[in-house]
Parts: sequence; structure tokens; C-alpha cells
Amino acid sequence: MSLPEIFAVPHFHFDFEWWKTREGYARDAQQILRKAVELLERYPEFKFTIDTFTAVEPVLGDRELVEKLRKFAQEGRVEFVGGTLAAPDENLPCGEALVRQFVLGRKKILREFGAECTTGWLIDEFGHTAQLPQILRKCGFRWLVFSRGIRWFERRPVDFQWEAPDGTRLLAHWLSEGYTFPAFPAGPDPLKQLEVQLSWEISPTGNYLVTVGGDFSVPREEWLEWVRRWNEGKSPKMRISIPREFLAELEKHAKALPVYRGELNPVFTGTYESRERVKKLCRETEVAILDTEKLSALALLLDGQYPDLEEEWENILLNNHHDLITGTGTDPVYRNTLLRYIASLRGALHKRSEALQHLGSLVRTRGRGDPLLVFNTLARERRVPVEVEGIHRVFSGEEELPVQYSEGKTIFVTELPPMGYSLFHLRRGRSRLFETDLHVRGTMIENEFYRVQVGPHGAISIFDREEGRELLDTEEASGGELLVEEDVGNLWYIRRTGRVWRDTYPTEVRVTERGPVRATVEISGEHHAMHRVQRVSLYSGVKMVFFETLIDFRGRDCRVRTLFALALQGKVLHEVPFAFVERGDGHWPIQNWVGIREGEFGAYVLNRGIPSCEVRGNVISLGLFRSVSVLSLPFALHLFRNLGSIVRTLMRANLRLLKGHRYYEEYVMDHHYLMLREFSSPGPPVQLKGGVTIPDHLYPYFLNWRKSDAWERGSHRFSYALFSSRGGVEEATWRGLEFNTPPVVELLSSHDGELPPTKSFLSLSPSNVLLTTLKRAENGEGLVARVYECGGRETEFTLHFFRHVREAWKVSMDERERYEPLKVEGKVVRGRLSPHEICTILLRV
Repeated sequence: MSLPEIFAVPHFHFDFEWWKTREGYARDAQQILRKAVELLERYPEFKFTIDTFTAVEPVLGDRELVEKLRKFAQEGRVEFVGGTLAAPDENLPCGEALVRQFVLGRKKILREFGAECTTGWLIDEFGHTAQLPQILRKCGFRWLVFSRGIRWFERRPVDFQWEAPDGTRLLAHWLSEGYTFPAFPAGPDPLKQLEVQLSWEISPTGNYLVTVGGDFSVPREEWLEWVRRWNEGKSPKMRISIPREFLAELEKHAKALPVYRGELNPVFTGTYESRERVKKLCRETEVAILDTEKLSALALLLDGQYPDLEEEWENILLNNHHDLITGTGTDPVYRNTLLRYIASLRGALHKRSEALQHLGSLVRTRGRGDPLLVFNTLARERRVPVEVEGIHRVFSGEEELPVQYSEGKTIFVTELPPMGYSLFHLRRGRSRLFETDLHVRGTMIENEFYRVQVGPHGAISIFDREEGRELLDTEEASGGELLVEEDVGNLWYIRRTGRVWRDTYPTEVRVTERGPVRATVEISGEHHAMHRVQRVSLYSGVKMVFFETLIDFRGRDCRVRTLFALALQGKVLHEVPFAFVERGDGHWPIQNWVGIREGEFGAYVLNRGIPSCEVRGNVISLGLFRSVSVLSLPFALHLFRNLGSIVRTLMRANLRLLKGHRYYEEYVMDHHYLMLREFSSPGPPVQLKGGVTIPDHLYPYFLNWRKSDAWERGSHRFSYALFSSRGGVEEATWRGLEFNTPPVVELLSSHDGELPPTKSFLSLSPSNVLLTTLKRAENGEGLVARVYECGGRETEFTLHFFRHVREAWKVSMDERERYEPLKVEGKVVRGRLSPHEICTILLRV
């Protein structure tokens, strides 16, 4: 048994955009890496750790420096950790985007530096999702180092095995004192800080990991001097190291370590709502590029071309950085984020159209009228609303469909095959009147599934006709009620003052659409510091209640939520990437849905790009957006009223610092809103050449009257829905995916073709197995489908393809390792999934 050791790991944490834009931080990265190479050349014992690909991207043009880093990596003196393009948030992007982050990041690092990333390194991310151990394992990682997600005062063992919902375990180390050492240059002696860490941490093995450096830290010779001084008379002995040396020692004790199950959330809940447009664009762009991959993969098998989507994916993955998608950067950083999403969205939509045009060119489209191809990119049959520009009659063959006209568009509802299309023909003129299941009486609308009643003041109740029960507890809150509360927090942290405004303002209620396809009631009027329009709609034959909210915001320092008090008592379930989790009251990040399950019955609130969810008993609210400023009168008043508490907290925090503890942010978490307020501003006056300086961070406080994008003034639009079912959690997951993935519509020319008017290319069963992607394999040989079990039970699955399959394998997420062959019978692939398993399938066709 080896003696205990302290592994001192020189590193720097790199945010490619945050306070400054990418160009400013690129100069910092160049300075840091050149100094690191200088120390590596001068001191044989020095080692260095690099945490993202964006940290080294600024020096790729310096081939001499790149070759030196490559050589040091091969010698084991430099370790590339993290394996990401940019250190990602794990809760807000979809699970598929998280997989691509690790796959693309590791590929780029291997290509440029010949280094394999096996150490997960997520030291600044705002919480960690439950499926992370499974994702990291299947992307090629052996272990994980992280910082946030466990409160400092909990004093858990810092080393443990983290188990994902499917049972996958990953060796994990928690940096309980944060990733910055020393914490402050003017603080206690660094060796005293280290002594405090050793006395505080609960190390099951006796070994300790100390990350020397921090955000944008330029490595210094004195780091080596600290090691020498420590080893003169203290123990355990310390050595300069890289993370995998510590983790390899830890791995020897893996069987004896405690096991942790579950997620490591929440952290900085204000980020779920700050700069809301980023969240909505994220989801829209993710859906577009995944649709493009699916359609392009099918086109490839039918003599089409598969486009290069790396640039579009790269923009998305850069934006998934934990300071960008969360909205904690300055205004210029926020605008750059939007521009990258828009560029990716345009590129993906253009390439999606090309793929669909190719598929459409193979379809027999001749008939009366203009051919319209409507494609369902999901692997299950669905009944879905379709919108097309212009005023038309719509025919399926010779059958005319009920249509409705709204704002220059034609709307109809149709069934679509699994991952396939149906052909329609558009003819000029207006349709005749149709009778459907939609009915309107006063301000009540209903279809075969739901009855929605809107009162004279805008109060909404929803009755489930199949179950014969009300879904909402209207005594607690009206369905979709808007609540505005004063919030003087920063971009990270919500700080309520207690002032709340509810829907008690003059309201106009009117029916704006009466069917036969869609019935809509509109609620409009003033609210606190804003004008709002809320529309609640039902479609013929569609089991979902649709909400659309438009807000023209004029205020500042407010938070806006929409409330649903569900008339159920039971488990509160939330969708997270590739899974669902049960949670209690609190503020949480979600993917597409949250709901309450009472026995076999459940009601769920769905969203499009609204990841903020707050739960209090049976009341579920979606956080639509926050308005944040640097300084304001409400902030000053709140400061004055809470001065005693603030002073006591700061005094306790400073005492801990004087004792040698480092993690200052954790000590003052209840008053975190006092810090970093300058980020809700246009930022520094110029893009400075250096790193962080005090004067440029003070600048926004003296010009706090300057309008910021973080004030969120102007127009906002939100889409969400309510759904109820006895179909299990998998039905909620399916409906959330369906709500976020509208069908793809393409106008075609009239021509002959080999493909019929309706066709399915791929289907997947049973209902608790969902497809997240279908794409060309990374090496270009075959197709890759990724599926996952979403209901929490062991399952036999069946994948039906439109072509004969030669062979099918379960493979790793990076597609470099084959796990096991799957059973193939002609066009059918069969396999078994464990509960919550994420399965990557390589198809040879």
C-alpha cells in the first residue's frame, strides 16, 4: 500500500466568453499557454492541465507551440481533461447535445494534439445531471472531477462512485474547497489554506487533490516553491501532478468507496431564466439540426448527399457553455450567443430543406393542385397540426380535409406515419365548412378530450372529459396565471423582496377562433409593467391544451412566472436529459415537461425552451424570464432593509477566510446577489488585453443608467401546453418531444417518382423507447441511431427500417468501441434495454 500523497495539479479554468468576448479571452489563453510551456521547458518536475478545446484554440496557428504541447502530453506532463469544446451546462441543453459536446471535443483534441481525454473535468458547471455517469462512461471517460452540486458545509466524502439511473458507475472526486488555489492573493499563506483543506476534507483514501490556479490563471514559478516549502516539514508529501495520476491511485480503492445515486442539482437557479431568448433559441436550433441529420441520413441511402454539419454543431456546442446558455455573460457576449444560434439555425434549415427536396424528388407527386410533403421526424405515428403559408384547400388523395385560415396561413390536422411523410395537394380557393369535435359556447371551448372554460376576468379551468375530472385547482391559481414578483438578484441568483403582482388587472376575454381545426380564447390587458396577451387553444382530435403568451415588458428588476395548480396529489416528476427524476419542492431545471402523477393518472406541463420550474406543493410554475440590472432603487431599498443580515454573513465569511478556507462564494450564497452585478450590463468599455482587473468591473456601476439587454424590455413570446394521461411517464416524455418537434413542411413540384404518397422509413417500439438521433456514422461507414429507455423498466425493443439491415451493433457514444451485436431479421433489429439505458446503435444497411 503506497503512502498518502497530495497531488498538486497546476491548471487554469477557461471561459472563452463571459465578461469579455472571445477575442479578448483568446489573448489571455495565448499568454497562459506560452507561460506554461516556458515552465515545462525550464522545470522537469512541472506539469500542466488544460480543460477545454477552446482553451487551446487560440494557439493553433502557432505550430511550434502546438508541437511542444503535443510532446509534453505524450510524455505525461500535460493532460487534456474535460474532453469538451466548451465547458457545458448539463441541465439546459438536450441530452443529445451533451453527448455531442464530449464526442466532438475529444475528437478535436485527439486530432490536434494526439491526446486521449479520459478525465471528466466539470469544475465550474452549475450542477450535474443524473445520467452524466452513463454519458461519460460511454464517451470514453474513466472518472470525473467536479466542484459544484454539493454544498460545502455537507462534508461528504470527497471520493465516491456516482451511479446513473441505469446502474452505470463512475469514479468521482468532489473539489469541496473549489477549484481555485490560493483563493485570494492577499489572503492567508497558501500553505495555511492547504492545511485547512486537509483538516476539512473527508478523504476515504488519505490522498488529496489540490488544483493550483483558477480562472484565467497564468502559471507561476512560486507554485513549485510552495511544493518545496511544504515538503520541508509537512505531511503527507506533495508532488506536482496531473489529474489522472491522482485518479489512477483513487481507482485502486474504488470498491471501498461510497456510492451516490441521483443528480447534483440545483445550483444558481436564476440562470434557468436569465436572458430567456437564449434558452428558446437553443431548443429550436437543437430540434432543427437533429431533424436535418435524420432527413439527410435517409437521403444518403437514396443516392443523396450527407451535408457537413460540424460548423452548425460547433456553434451550438459553444453556446452550451455554462456561462452562455445560462445567460450570465455581458450584453456583447449575449448578442454573440444569439448570432451563433441564428447562424446554426439558418444553416441547419437550409440543409434540411435540401434533404427533404431530395426525398421529395423520389415521391410520385402528380395530382390536382400543388404537392405538399409533410414529414414526421419522430419514430412514432402522430396526429399533429400543420401550418402552410397562403390560403388553400387541402386534399389527401381526393379527400378534402378540414382547414382553417389564420394570419394568412392554412391550418389543418393530420395523422403522419413514424419517421415518414404524407403527401397532400393544395388547391386554390377557400374550403367548405366542416363539422369536427370542436365546440365553442361563450368563452368555453372543447374537443373530445378537454373542456376549457375562461372566466370574465381571465381565470382558466380545464376539465378532462375522458377522466371526468378537473385538472386544475383554481382556488390556488388560475391555469396559466401570470405572476410578477420583484427580484433584485443578479444573473445567477434570484432575490425576492416580497412584492408580488398577480392577475388582478382589467382584462378583455374573447374568442378569436371557432374551428373547425382550432378554437382559441384570447385574454389580453395590462399587468404590472407590461401588456400581455394569452391565448389558450384546442385542436380537433389532439389531446393537448396549447398556451401562447405574448408579453410587452416595460419594467425592470422583475421576474415573470406562469402558474398551474394541478388538482392532483402524488409524485412530482421532472424530465432531465435522457431520464426523469422525482423531486420535492424547490426551483429546478427541466427539459420538456414536469408533472404530478397520482396513481396511474398524471397531468403534465410541457414547454418549448422554458427550462425553469418551481414547485410548491401542487402548484407548478414555469419561470418565463427575469429582468436584471446593475443598480436600482428596489435593490438599494432591499440592501438597507437587510443590512444586518448582510453584515453578519460577510463577517462569518471573512472569519472562515482568515482561518484558511477558500470557497468564499459558498459562504455568502444567501447574499450572492451582491456580487457580479456588473454582468447585467454592456460590460467593459473596451476589450482589455489583460485578464480580470478591478477598474473595468467597477465601470458599469458608475454608468448603471445605461440600458442593458438584461433588463429584457420589449416583446417576448412563450409556448407551453398541458397534457394528461394514464399512459405512464413515457407518454409524458413522448408528448414533450412531440410538442417541441413540429412536422417539416416542403412544397414540391409535380412529377413522377418511385416512392408512394405515404411512407414510413423507421419505426420504434414499444412506447418507452425513444429515438433521439439518426445520422451518418462518425467514420462515414453506416448509420447511427441513438435510443433510450424513458419509462424506468427493462424492455425488449424493435426497430423497423425501410431497408434490409446487414448487421447492427450496440456501440459506445463516440462509436469507437463495439459492445455487442443485436439480432437482425431482414429489415428488423431487436435488442434489450435496461431501465434508463442510453443505447447507440451502429447500422450497416
